[in-house]
Amino acid sequence: ALGDIDFLGQGIALQGALEMAGRAPHALGGHLSIKADEELTGADVGTVEASVQLSGQALRPSLVIDAMQPRPLRLQGDLKFDQLSPAFDLQGSWGALTWPPQGDPQLELDTGQLSLVGTAEAYKLTLDTTLRGTDIPQSRLGLRASGNLERLRVEPLKIETMDGLIEARGAASWTPGLDWNADITLDAIDPGVLQAD
Repeated sequence: ALGDIDFLGQGIALQGALEMAGRAPHALGGHLSIKADEELTGADVGTVEASVQLSGQALRPSLVIDAMQPRPLRLQGDLKFDQLSPAFDLQGSWGALTWPPQGDPQLELDTGQLSLVGTAEAYKLTLDTTLRGTDIPQSRLGLRASGNLERLRVEPLKIETMDGLIEARGAASWTPGLDWNADITLDAIDPGVLQAD
């Protein structure tokens, strides 16, 4: 075992353990529980509780992060450090998220999924969820994008809202300077839906 983790102070409690085998490929194992009090996070967020599970090998670890409070959320992924360009396969899922988590929400997300797969030089991003909020009509959002260290290409972003569809395609780059372009199409959008609400 590499060691036990036991910390309590300043509104944070950490408890867990980490193990790694001495011989290659150095099998990993570990767990960590995390709790942050409302005094630290603020009344809008409230108490935060989460757990982390670690498995796999030193150069190919796997992580599962489960948030229990203030809202259930799972992030899991596999990392590969045994290749020239480190790779990742990260997945996120949730049942219902709000911001802020406590009190009257300004933004609400229904069941959704997030995926980020690839390397820093070539990755793909997907996001699917339904959202609504203050001055935001209920909308179904689907994002497909790809990118690298210099640019992100949206291909496409679809938003089903106000009885119609908004679709955007484009790209943004930040090297050597910030630049972006986008083509946006609107199909059968009915602003009267907002007045009806």
